[in-house]
Amino acid sequence: MVVGVFYHVVALVADVIAERAGAYAQGTIRVRLEPTERTLWMHVGPLAPGGAQALLSEAPDVGPIIVKLADEVQIDADGPGPEFLRVCLAYEG
Repeated sequence: MVVGVFYHVVALVADVIAERAGAYAQGTIRVRLEPTERTLWMHVGPLAPGGAQALLSEAPDVGPIIVKLADEVQIDADGPGPEFLRVCLAYEG
């Protein structure tokens, strides 16, 4: 993926999360970015139970866009408490 396309993918995923995460918030949503040389991890939460999976499901007009664009997704949940969504976007250029 070329650099310009990578930035557009990051922006699209961030827009979808920003637009939809509030519906699944458990408190104040925080987004932490963790860049490495060839990847960008987005950590999103805390989300209500089931909220992370809901963010990964169908978004209006674009379908499951996060799943389609991400190189890896993880849902971190410790028991019945809040969940955290982790999305990895990789740059291969």
